[in-house]
Amino acid sequence: MRWLITGGCGHIGTRLIESLLQDGGHSVRVIDNCSTGSQQQLSTVAPLKITESSDISLLPTDTFDHIELVIGDVVDGPLAFKAASCADIIVHLASPRDEGPWECDTAIDCAVNVFGTLNMLEAARANGVNRFVFASYSGITGNRDEVERVATPFRAGKLSGENYCSAYFETYGVETVSLRFGNVFGPGAGAKCGILDAIISDAIHGNGAGSYPETRHDCLFIDDAIEAILLAASVPGIGGHAFEIHGYSGFTISELQNRTRQLLGNIERNEPAVIDDRSVYDMRRHGFVDRETRELLGWRQTTDLDDAIRATASWMREEISRISLNYG
Repeated sequence: MRWLITGGCGHIGTRLIESLLQDGGHSVRVIDNCSTGSQQQLSTVAPLKITESSDISLLPTDTFDHIELVIGDVVDGPLAFKAASCADIIVHLASPRDEGPWECDTAIDCAVNVFGTLNMLEAARANGVNRFVFASYSGITGNRDEVERVATPFRAGKLSGENYCSAYFETYGVETVSLRFGNVFGPGAGAKCGILDAIISDAIHGNGAGSYPETRHDCLFIDDAIEAILLAASVPGIGGHAFEIHGYSGFTISELQNRTRQLLGNIERNEPAVIDDRSVYDMRRHGFVDRETRELLGWRQTTDLDDAIRATASWMREEISRISLNYG
């Protein structure tokens, strides 16, 4: 299969590509502007053929090399169209970080999550791509799949992206599948690390418990996220659907901190704080995985939380050792 993966230099993209190479029989093209992910991270998976966006006329239209990185942006419509010219599957992961309403750049957020998604959908339609998988966000829904008033510009963009996916399925027959991910963490996390990555890092560095708003979170282990993408790309008859991909649901920050420190041998406990009122919206949806996700997509979380924390901590320690050897 020929895969086009946007944002493929990031945490999820790199892990997905690693899984595809291990499976065999796949070729991969990546679009990434390297603003958060890095080509160095992706190059640890396999050697890269790199093409700048200014050279898109050189991209082959009938096949592409094993891993080909196009350094460019999904807001560039001609680049999206050209890059998708020989893809069987598009996985659209490119996205800004989920920042709070005061920190995010709403123009960039809208450009990438709305216009970038529209560009990739139009590229899929024009090139007859078989399946389009959109990385959405679990924060846009309530307990019974109702879309509610979103709390941040990031979530507004993701909701718009989902709506365009639905529209392209209903209007043009593009086989779109949206995956509403929780907060993804695990080995390989970089600039877009999740809250549990930060908690684990605090613990292994011997830092204090850290001061975070006492909100509740869905934490999704990276391997379970990759399994959801592979299913979304291959299961027949699921075009037009949006699936809830939640992991370890409803934990407060202090609960995650205490559990992590106990597992990693640090007995310091963090006393629970008052739960931030801004998390009330999130608390209503935690733990909800709909019947369609279980039965139509066939996805279930399979990684034990303690095992996931240990695996992430082990990777972080190896990274610390590697950096020390290289720069010590």
